[in-house]
Amino acid sequence: MNRKKNRFISWNRLPLRSLTAFPGRTWSLIALTAILSFLLFGGSTFLKSLETGFSTLEDRLGADVIVVPEDAEDKLQKVVLEGVPNYFYMDKKVLDEVEKFPEVEKASAQYFLCSAKAGCCSMPVQIIGYDPDTDFSVTPWIRESTKKELGLFDIVVGANINADAGGQIKFYGNTCQVIAKLSATGSQLDNAVYATNDTILALTRSSVEKGINYLAQNSPEDEISAVQIQVRDGQDPESVARKVVSAIKGTAAVQTSTMLSGLSDSLSGGRKTIHLILLMVWVLSAVILFIAETLLVRTRTAEFAYIRTIGASRRMLSGMILAEALLCGLAGSLIGCLTAAVILKSFRTAIEAAAGMPYLSPGLKYTVLAALLSAVITLLSGGAAAFLAAFHTSRADTGTLLRKEN
Repeated sequence: MNRKKNRFISWNRLPLRSLTAFPGRTWSLIALTAILSFLLFGGSTFLKSLETGFSTLEDRLGADVIVVPEDAEDKLQKVVLEGVPNYFYMDKKVLDEVEKFPEVEKASAQYFLCSAKAGCCSMPVQIIGYDPDTDFSVTPWIRESTKKELGLFDIVVGANINADAGGQIKFYGNTCQVIAKLSATGSQLDNAVYATNDTILALTRSSVEKGINYLAQNSPEDEISAVQIQVRDGQDPESVARKVVSAIKGTAAVQTSTMLSGLSDSLSGGRKTIHLILLMVWVLSAVILFIAETLLVRTRTAEFAYIRTIGASRRMLSGMILAEALLCGLAGSLIGCLTAAVILKSFRTAIEAAAGMPYLSPGLKYTVLAALLSAVITLLSGGAAAFLAAFHTSRADTGTLLRKEN
């Protein structure tokens, strides 16, 4: 009984012993499966990150229509989509005019202020002032991070700002207290700082006093940068935008859906391209794995013949070859997924800049599922290639295998 058990354990360990005895051959198979897993997991996660970033940006903008000065449409897009600090102003009365439209459900003004590169400011960033009494886009986002009401010189920073809750940032000689750090959107909104209009007014006055401000004639008491509009249910944002521009001279109305349409088109085209590439990669990798397994099996004819002569059945021989492939596939899948995850996380900012789109890593649940799916596809591809090679080899006569070797 013990002899049978020991023999079973010995056969069970044979695949692992075979792999460790020939490290070059083993690492070649692991490398092939790692590349396949890397591309599958990395490609799917990259695409999901773009989709998550776009969806989050769409949610964070909140407004259906944004009213700005007539020459500021491009500047607004640069602020939102490119992260270029900018400023533009119009009379505060525009807000009152917008609120009169029956199609408008909510309207709230924002004020854009740029910090300076001089010593009076810790960093050059876009500062966005909002009215907490009427705001419907920034406030819900802030409430996810803090329930505290923002007081004078209290600020909330985007995810990419180098400051945490409890920290301090200096703007125009004023020390501002960081109340909270917002969750990431994967967009340029993560590079902005948010404050109430009272804080914006105080910062503007300080900048004027220091004589370094371009805003001497533009006070938050009389000027605003943009009016965010949420239209009533059943109303067409495009129609509302046209009415606003027609009725209020010197303004332009930007539909957020239109502003994001270019990103949406790019994402749609990119999704198709990436899916096609992933399919081609899978087919090519499966072919390469099959060729590699076949060539490796052919170089091991003597080894397989000797294993047959000491009592291994065809089924046991096939099982050994398949077990080796699955072990290599498992190791390769782990290496490939981990490598892709590290690269995507470490170079997130560079990837976002290169893609020119919002980029936000998906949650843990999706990441785990994507890794498992990539591993399953990799194992199935490697296992199928090994099975075909093993099937052919196991059918060959032992004497024939030995004669081929000699």
